[in-house]
Amino acid sequence: MEKSGKLLMFLLMIPVYTSSLARLYSLVIMFNSSGLINTALMKLHIISSPLQMLYTNGSITIGLVQYLLPFAVMPLYSSIEKLDEATIEASYDLGAGKIKTFIKVILPMTFPGIIAAFIILFVPAIGTYFITDVIGGGTVYMIGNIICNQFLSARNWPLGAALSVCVVIFILLMLYLYSRIGNLDDLGAM
Repeated sequence: MEKSGKLLMFLLMIPVYTSSLARLYSLVIMFNSSGLINTALMKLHIISSPLQMLYTNGSITIGLVQYLLPFAVMPLYSSIEKLDEATIEASYDLGAGKIKTFIKVILPMTFPGIIAAFIILFVPAIGTYFITDVIGGGTVYMIGNIICNQFLSARNWPLGAALSVCVVIFILLMLYLYSRIGNLDDLGAM
């Protein structure tokens, strides 16, 4: 890995070592009607009244992306780093353009990394119900929210347990399918 690649990976990993709640509340402060973004836009006279950014689907998406991005980049970077440049160069030499080289050469070679990123992202994504509760105001439900509500609010433990087992079965099914197309060791080699 080059020096710049190591530095970018280090900078990407810094948020992982900070508290999730601290990062989450920093987003709340930024998206609030009197927050950083609205204040800056109003001082620049781009908007005349504060925008409603908190408790929206967009803010939830930004919160999930900032929380889950490092988990996606690590397997993708590992897969991209293993690309054989000679194969890509051969594709260009044989007349393939950039798009065709990407679709026919690069995408198939990095497909196990893409699937690994999906699997690795899925597990923490289902447990991040606190992001939708804090940034979304509890208006958007993900499977983690539904399972949590079944256990804590509805006191319907059988349904919560059944949903949890369904999620575990789905994860195991994804791991089985990944083992058919990729190497399970790549999931842990980040």
